[in-house]
Amino acid sequence: MAKNGKDPATSQLTRIPMGDWSRTEYLYIQLQSELLLAVACLPVTPRHIIDDAAQFIGYRNYFASTDAVTGDSPDELGSGVVKGTQAFFDKRDELSGFVMWAIRQTSLAVVRKDPVPSFKSVDITPDMLEVYRQIRERLGFDTYLHDPKLLPELWTFLQDAARKQFPEFSGDPA
Repeated sequence: MAKNGKDPATSQLTRIPMGDWSRTEYLYIQLQSELLLAVACLPVTPRHIIDDAAQFIGYRNYFASTDAVTGDSPDELGSGVVKGTQAFFDKRDELSGFVMWAIRQTSLAVVRKDPVPSFKSVDITPDMLEVYRQIRERLGFDTYLHDPKLLPELWTFLQDAARKQFPEFSGDPA
């Protein structure tokens, strides 16, 4: 605990007005960013080239799918319209700015290694998003996560999902 009595991994914000965005869109954006960080932190330490286009395409494709069941309450449904690129980037930076910064720092730290494997994107399934929703429900939906690694339940989930998608990065880095 920090001196002020708050957990340093989280910081409560005032409730963010959702407006045109649904709760599920918020959760998708947060999960996508945190999962990218989890992959970047696997033992082989792959370099992630932050690919805004790949992140946006993943978001757009997920919400265009008929499998994208939201489970949102009526006041958290948003407009039901997939947002444009700039709106997506702005919302991603608002919701996951520190996580994106951490990904950039991790990537910069391994850039000098030769050879360094890299990856561009992660896949998010409805089942994965549902488990993430349950974890975030316990943590508080409107909690800004400065560092998901400091929250064991969340970090374990993210690392397991990262290893499942990228088993080649899970082994011995030597």
